[in-house]
Amino acid sequence: GKCACELSNSERAFPHEKLRRAESSASACNSNITPQKVELESLLQGLEQRLAELHKDVQILEKEDDGELYGVLSLYVIENEMTEIKLLMDKLNSTTLGHQLLTANTSQQSQLENMKTEMEELEKFDSMQVIKGQQTIRSLTTDLDSCKRELGVLSDGKISLPLTRYNSKANFCHLDECYPYTDLDLATDESGVWVIFTTALDFGNIILSNVEEGDPPVLGKTWQTSLYKQAVTNTFMACGVLYATRYVSEEVEEIFYSFNTVTGKERFSVGIFINKVSPNIQALNYSPVDQMLYAYCDSIMVSYK
Repeated sequence: GKCACELSNSERAFPHEKLRRAESSASACNSNITPQKVELESLLQGLEQRLAELHKDVQILEKEDDGELYGVLSLYVIENEMTEIKLLMDKLNSTTLGHQLLTANTSQQSQLENMKTEMEELEKFDSMQVIKGQQTIRSLTTDLDSCKRELGVLSDGKISLPLTRYNSKANFCHLDECYPYTDLDLATDESGVWVIFTTALDFGNIILSNVEEGDPPVLGKTWQTSLYKQAVTNTFMACGVLYATRYVSEEVEEIFYSFNTVTGKERFSVGIFINKVSPNIQALNYSPVDQMLYAYCDSIMVSYK
C-alpha cells in the first residue's frame, strides 16, 4: 500500500506577482529617469562653462579692442560662443519640456500611485505575518508555562522593577558607542544574585539590588550609587562589592570603581587594568565557584583569575 498526505495551508499566500510588478515598475522608472537626469546635468554644466568663457572674452575685448582686425576677430569669436549658448539653451528648453510631458504622462497613468499602493499592501502583508508570528509565539509560551506549572517545575518568577529604564535607554557605553539592550545587568557572587539597573528618577545613576530566594523571588535591599551608568562599560559583583569598568583602549579595560554594600562606601580609583583579546567586552561576570572573572569579548569567552 501507499501512504499519501495532503498539505493544506490556511495562511494567505505571499503576493509574488505584486512584488514582481513593483520591482518591474521601479526598474523602469529608474531606467527612464537616470539617463534624462544625467543629460540635464550635462547640459547645465556645459551652459555654465560657455557663459564663463563668454564673460571672460567680453572682458578681454573691452580692455584690448584696437578698433581694427583684433577687435573684429574677437567679435567673431564672441558671436560663435553666443550661437553655441543659444543652441544649448534651445536643447535645454526642449529637454525640460520633455521632462514635463513625462511627468504629466506618469501622473495620468497613475504609475507611481499604483506602485505606492502595491508597496503598501506588501508592507501590510509583512506586518501581519510578523504580528501573527508573535501571537503564535506568545500563545505557545503561555501554554508551555501553564504545563510546567501543572507539573510543579515553574513558578511565575517575575520581579517588579518600578520605573526601570529599558529598551536601550540606559546602556553600558564608552566614548565611541553603546552596547545595545544592556539596561539591566544580572550578577552573581558568594551571597547570591544581584540586579544592576537605573530608573527614571535617579539621573541615570546605577542602582543595585540583591535578589532574595523565594517562590517567586523578590527584591531585597537596594542601594543607590553616584555612578552614571552610561560612563561604564560593564559591572560585576564579588564578595558583596559592586565593581565597574571603563574603556581605556582597544587593548586595555580598567576596573575603576567599587561600591561596598556593607559599608556603603564608593571608590573611583580602584585602578585594576585588564588586558583584552578584543576591543569590546559585551559581558562581564564573576563566578563564586572558581573565583574567576569571565568576559565575553566580541564572540570570544575569556577568563581572568
